[in-house]
Amino acid sequence: MFGYYVGVDLGQAQDYTAITVLQRKEIVEPQNCSLSEYDPGLQMSAFIVDTYELRHLERPAIGTSYLEIVKRITQVMHAPELTDNAILLVDATGCGRPVVDMLRGEGLQPLIAITITGGNSASQSAEGFNVPKTELVSVLQLYLQSGRLKIAAALPDANTLKDEILNFRVKVSLKDGEETFGAWREGIHDDMVLATAIPLWYASRYSAKRPLNDTGAPSKAEETPYDVLRYGL
Repeated sequence: MFGYYVGVDLGQAQDYTAITVLQRKEIVEPQNCSLSEYDPGLQMSAFIVDTYELRHLERPAIGTSYLEIVKRITQVMHAPELTDNAILLVDATGCGRPVVDMLRGEGLQPLIAITITGGNSASQSAEGFNVPKTELVSVLQLYLQSGRLKIAAALPDANTLKDEILNFRVKVSLKDGEETFGAWREGIHDDMVLATAIPLWYASRYSAKRPLNDTGAPSKAEETPYDVLRYGL
């Protein structure tokens, strides 16, 4: 597992691109204490679970070229905190595939392409994964409701992201009964929702409870403060 998960939802002519960074941290349940407060007497009954903190969120201006987007993503991935400890998850839907190729050309690894689809189940492809939008947003909602996803209040676009999440809903087509996700009103963007949901979905695939007695005493290392990472901005 990685310490950081970088998510990218690529915009088109009238849409924003969004870049997010989630940091993975470990807590002990059911006591919900930090690992630094670990009590050896709880070893037989406690589990280690992963939580995620949204530490970085940015939204380049509409119309920013893909060359500039690739340059910015490369800068984020080369930040000292992320070096050798991060994975990049990129929306490859539609125009995203050539951008994924550009990012690979910059040597950014590991990189997983996520193609957003309809339907009800995810599948793996040679490039990455095909994931229904319903599944992406369901994972996001699950982590928010359980308190295992936190959003730094100091993020410049934190309130905009929260508005996107609140305005996002399931719409059921009366014509064919297919479930799709959309906004309550036209003109509301979903870029930050998806840029957060994509890396969270991937992380959740490999984020299972681990028995504490199988891992030994957890690290006593001081945790990174929960704040905003700027990455040269």
